[in-house]
Amino acid sequence: MRTIGAVSFDLDGTLCDHKAAVQRSFDATLCAMESLLADVPAADVRRCFASVGSRMKRSSDEAGKPWWPVRDQWAETLREAGVVCSADELDQVTEVFTRTLNDTAIVFPGARRALMAVRRTGLPVGVLTNGERETQLRKLRACGLAGLVDQVVVSGDLGVHKPDAGAFRAVAHALGVPLSVLVHVGDDLVHDVSGALAAGAWAVWVSPSGTPGHGSATASGFPGLRAFELKAVPALLEQSRHSP
Repeated sequence: MRTIGAVSFDLDGTLCDHKAAVQRSFDATLCAMESLLADVPAADVRRCFASVGSRMKRSSDEAGKPWWPVRDQWAETLREAGVVCSADELDQVTEVFTRTLNDTAIVFPGARRALMAVRRTGLPVGVLTNGERETQLRKLRACGLAGLVDQVVVSGDLGVHKPDAGAFRAVAHALGVPLSVLVHVGDDLVHDVSGALAAGAWAVWVSPSGTPGHGSATASGFPGLRAFELKAVPALLEQSRHSP
């Protein structure tokens, strides 16, 4: 039987559909680029943006960093796509993408129901997210999730980011429980799962695509709990609490 004292959820990619938000932001940026720059090869820019993003994600994971400079991703994307632009034009492209991404919040189906189901068990529920406070709180409010959690811990306030153990200690403290009885739920194997396990908490990997990503945990040797849909998390937690 596993003692669970509180549950924290990641925000981007777990409760909110970060990939869809990035896609919407990319589309808005591409539209702006077509009026700003001449002869933009849209298909090439789309392909290069995805490829460069994957490389930068991998490098950031290996370095234990939560994100990478968006301007650098766009600079490399445009270079690889053969698009020539000035520094000022690159700044405008980056600004459109960043502003749209920060203003876009798309809630995953089942997110509200999952939070409500966990709250009904009487367990404290929190959000632990990498980012800046105002941006992340705006997403929670826009998705209708702010009133369903007891605490929100944002890495921008801490000076450390997931997967640093300090981030998990902070949310456990905010929820009033020892780290050893905290369960953290997230989609990212590096920042959420490996980070939580290394810190001494439990972890639930929400992996709708079944894609393992990068990190010390792998799909074949995963040491935590795994849910393929967010709505399955409450039952999984309940089952874990009563398993021998």
